[in-house]
Amino acid sequence: PLLAAGGDDLFAGAHGAGATEAEVRRLRAQVETLTRQRDALERESSQLQNRVDSLQRSADQRAGAQSTAMAALENRFEVALQAIGRLQEELEVVQEQRETYRQQCRQLSQILTEAQGGRPGQLVPPA
Repeated sequence: PLLAAGGDDLFAGAHGAGATEAEVRRLRAQVETLTRQRDALERESSQLQNRVDSLQRSADQRAGAQSTAMAALENRFEVALQAIGRLQEELEVVQEQRETYRQQCRQLSQILTEAQGGRPGQLVPPA
């Protein structure tokens, strides 16, 4: 009953001129109230969007920092793995050398013992 489809006949009908003016004032007040509410909602929406954008930037920055930190850790891990690999190779070489030296010592000891006709482990000083 507030709005009729007839354009100029918007407030025509059973209402008198006073009632029509009152209705117009009431409708204008409603429009003003709705306009204020719309404006307030637009401001709030804008503030919330700004907050979301700010939070997103913060999250992106944290993700970037975490990504950088993770890359640094991965790099350190890779360097550590390479160092471990080199140390293992060096260990194998040293263990092989040690075993070679042990064999040489046993052979020399045996040769000296046999050359002197003595018992194993008994060395005679040279003459």
